[in-house]
Amino acid sequence: GAVVKNAGPFAVVKNLTIDTNNLTDACDAGGDRLRGILFDGASGIIKDNTVLNINQGASGCQEGNGIEARNAPFDAGGSDVLVWISGNTVTNYQKTGIVTNGSVAATIVGNVITGVGPVDYIAQNGIQIGFGGTAIVEDSRISGNDYTPKSFVSCGLLMFDADGVRAFQNHYGDNERNVCVFGRGGGEY
Repeated sequence: GAVVKNAGPFAVVKNLTIDTNNLTDACDAGGDRLRGILFDGASGIIKDNTVLNINQGASGCQEGNGIEARNAPFDAGGSDVLVWISGNTVTNYQKTGIVTNGSVAATIVGNVITGVGPVDYIAQNGIQIGFGGTAIVEDSRISGNDYTPKSFVSCGLLMFDADGVRAFQNHYGDNERNVCVFGRGGGEY
């Protein structure tokens, strides 16, 4: 499950370092999925944290997100929680550096997100906005997301059935693709 998780409808996580090592390679689902910081149904602030090594080694398990904010329903019809994610460093995650899914309106500003580079076991993404989420993504450094088999693609910024995303002044490097839009709700970038 999550290393740090909200306990109510509002949370603040600031100036924290989260680091893991030697985790078992076991694929978990639902609330048991590996995450560094998780806001589930909560508004709040995730600021100036360092999240390292949220991974199970060379694992293809679709978990291991550095920072995740989620809120049901996972479409454009719900009431959004508001989440501010800024000044964080997220490095060596398994699946995604920062994820906002569902009825979440996020401001994601000034983060440094670094994947593990070219790998053949999982398609990493730097930042994902999906399933009805909306976001402003600004002034972040997103690099090192590259899946070497061409069956799937790794993205610096992934918008997947988002409800609108504005992305500007971000800096990309060494991603298989810097920006990916799947489904509706891409936006300006």
